[in-house]
Amino acid sequence: MLDNSGSIESLVFTYQLYVLFKFILGIVLYYILIPHWIFPKEIYRELQGWKERFVFNIIVMTGFSTLIFPFLVILKLFGFISLVSFFITVKLLFIKFYYKQHISKYIIHLYNRTIYSLIRFFEKTNVYFLLYKRNIKRKLLPAVKEKVSLANILRFLLLVAVFLFSSLPFIYRGLVSWVEGSPDISQFYYWFNLLKKNVIIDRTAGAPYMWGGPMILHSINTLLNIDPIPLVNLAPIFYIGIFFLGLYIFVSYICKKISHIPTFSPLLAVLIFSTIMSYKFGVYLLSGSITTTDPMIFSFGPLKIYYKPFLPQFLTNFLNQQFTSFWRLTVYLEEEHAFAFFIYTLYIFIRTLETRRNIYLFLFSISLGILLSIHAAYGIIVIFTLIPILLYSFFVDGIDLRFLFKGIKWAFMGGFLGITWIVQLFIYGLPPIFGKALPFLDVLLNRNKPKVAVSFKPIDLYAVTISVPNLSILLLFGNSLLFSILGLLDKRKLKILGYVGAFTIGVLTIHFFSNFGFPPLSAKTRVNNLLALCYSIQLSIIYFFIFELSLYKFLKKLHYYFSFTIISLLLIFLIYISPSESYLFSPNYKKTMTSIEQEDFPVIVYKIRREFQPFTYTIVSNVQQFAQVVGKGFHMNIFTFLLNYSPYDRYLRIPTDYVILFVENIPKNYMGLGEFWFRWRIDQNLALKTWIIEYAKHHKNIKLWFSNDRVEVYIIDNRSYTKLLKKEKAHALGLLKFRKKVDTLK
Repeated sequence: MLDNSGSIESLVFTYQLYVLFKFILGIVLYYILIPHWIFPKEIYRELQGWKERFVFNIIVMTGFSTLIFPFLVILKLFGFISLVSFFITVKLLFIKFYYKQHISKYIIHLYNRTIYSLIRFFEKTNVYFLLYKRNIKRKLLPAVKEKVSLANILRFLLLVAVFLFSSLPFIYRGLVSWVEGSPDISQFYYWFNLLKKNVIIDRTAGAPYMWGGPMILHSINTLLNIDPIPLVNLAPIFYIGIFFLGLYIFVSYICKKISHIPTFSPLLAVLIFSTIMSYKFGVYLLSGSITTTDPMIFSFGPLKIYYKPFLPQFLTNFLNQQFTSFWRLTVYLEEEHAFAFFIYTLYIFIRTLETRRNIYLFLFSISLGILLSIHAAYGIIVIFTLIPILLYSFFVDGIDLRFLFKGIKWAFMGGFLGITWIVQLFIYGLPPIFGKALPFLDVLLNRNKPKVAVSFKPIDLYAVTISVPNLSILLLFGNSLLFSILGLLDKRKLKILGYVGAFTIGVLTIHFFSNFGFPPLSAKTRVNNLLALCYSIQLSIIYFFIFELSLYKFLKKLHYYFSFTIISLLLIFLIYISPSESYLFSPNYKKTMTSIEQEDFPVIVYKIRREFQPFTYTIVSNVQQFAQVVGKGFHMNIFTFLLNYSPYDRYLRIPTDYVILFVENIPKNYMGLGEFWFRWRIDQNLALKTWIIEYAKHHKNIKLWFSNDRVEVYIIDNRSYTKLLKKEKAHALGLLKFRKKVDTLK
């Protein structure tokens, strides 16, 4: 019997820590060490500091994963050897075309240098160790002492504390549970198992057929070989970490453009975003949307604007929308994955407008392709947020038509590569519905007609979904206008504020698009991420002006410790109120961790995958386990099993050595739509229990393998039937050979 001592959470947490350590090593290898080896140092020198070098690595390496590697998968060529070969080829291409060297001479030189170094090392090992120690004493230790100071130590400790605290609400689920956080997780389990077999175009996996997100993790995992179950649940750690680093770099750049004084504002931006998304009082900043038949209508010529004031009775609905936005960031969903990389597109786009250099234009092209390959909805986000920035740049600096046409050409090339997944639409057709990701497309395709209020007469009114403004959003809009004006007044230092203001106005346009009678561009639960991003950037800049830049004139270097104290006290305050305000401690969040499937089942499936030979077992369960086991074993729905197999038959005619039955003692309720859901869950589990009782009365090859108050798992040793099949197959093969001999003699 399978050991069930210890809680499931502790078992998962213990293993996830090991996998997390391995996963972080893979990320460091993929995004830092490999690019450091393959890219010329001269390219890095064209960038501004280590932060931009990190951005370069993120964009280019992710570009490889999303824009190039999918084609290797289609050609059945992707794997560990081909991945290593690809990076070696990239290195050799730089040698050939960047350094203008002969590849053969470079390889011979590298070989001779390696052999020479090895011989020298083994001849004089003691000398090498002495030189190593001397270098540590003469170079490394003085450099460390120069960097180590009270200010740097405090900054490092606060940075670690803020990043860990800000990330915890979003990564906690993945550390303690393998339960599917959303129906989409089944598709990702399925997709990762297919990618290991070099299959990327598949009707079941495609929803709606975008392959960028899975390919990013699959590229890293090709170096690690982590099982898909822990990998998919660790995915939020990856993209939340990527996003927070991008936000930190972006706000650091803004502050540096204004003044070169030391600042904690980037850390504050990270803390603000996490607080708005994961604390209940963040709803007063995000507001929300309501569906109503009696909106207030403001007419401005032919234009009608529909609105409702912020009323207390809307608060419960808004809290649900905010919680959904938070919950979506805690599970692996493609739109949130694209959002994590959007901050890099925003940063590179602004750098492109400021410098108008080809390297930034190249990076922007790749980043645009990355967004479209992860989720097509971000094509709309890019249009409505980056075009206002472009127009503001033209208004401030004038129009450079040559640069504009070059930018359009590069953007088109990157976007074309990113959208190549669309060929699957010609193979499998359009998805039945685009839903909340791209609701306006459903309207354009007449799948869902917009319901817009057209008059004050109740008989003519239809239900309309509109965003509700509140004071904080009005202040956000006002501050965006102020930033834009300040950018015009001081183009040298404050122009960057104008870009932030234009970006925020673009986000607010998306947020209130349906208030003008148009179909919504995106669901409010998705737009909340962008609103929180705007707040975090703007509030951190305001803090920079009031508490750092102003105080620096009076306190000089002491302002650094003053700012450190403020951020530290804010962090302590947020920790103190977390039990009552953070969604991490809310009952709703706990429910989402087990709402779709029993928490035991993913762990049991993982153990089965590890302990049983591939394709020697069939799991009979609800449909969630199908995606978890595909590529390693077989799965059968309970309904199909009960319909086709009798407990009274001599043999259980399933052609695998073992049949494993998953039973829920307290079945989950039916929820959701689509292939990865199944109705009548309670009835099926009761019927399966009855089947097991009857089967045990007539057979001795069934035993209880795992049991607790939630679930029971039974295993049927079906080898007697598989042996019979082998004999029948051998007998049939013998008859076939005999008939062939008879035919030959004739």
